[in-house]
Amino acid sequence: MAKQPIYKPKAKPNGKLFPLLGITFFLLIWQILSLIVGNQILLPGPLAVVLALGQLIFKSRFWLGVLYSLLSIASGFIVGTLIAILLGHLAFFFSWTEILFSPLIYIFKSAPLAALTIIL
Repeated sequence: MAKQPIYKPKAKPNGKLFPLLGITFFLLIWQILSLIVGNQILLPGPLAVVLALGQLIFKSRFWLGVLYSLLSIASGFIVGTLIAILLGHLAFFFSWTEILFSPLIYIFKSAPLAALTIIL
């Protein structure tokens, strides 16, 4: 026989309300931290960011920067994928390649992904 939970919540969380409350909470924390820091260059508030973005989206230089960033990300992904495929094939066909890269592979496997993202 299954155990009955000791506590049953009376109301179920609203699927649309909680994400909205979460976003509001983090925007409020951001605004409070911005006021505490008191330097708009170091930590601008959410309203200042939205106003600056509203001005930037009408400038072609902003969109060129966005395009350049997207192309840079895509080209890095493509080059990295091609190198990974090449090294994978080499490691499959030649055991010395696997032995050569195994210390590096173990280092990357043991490090947290978030730390590697910041480092790279």
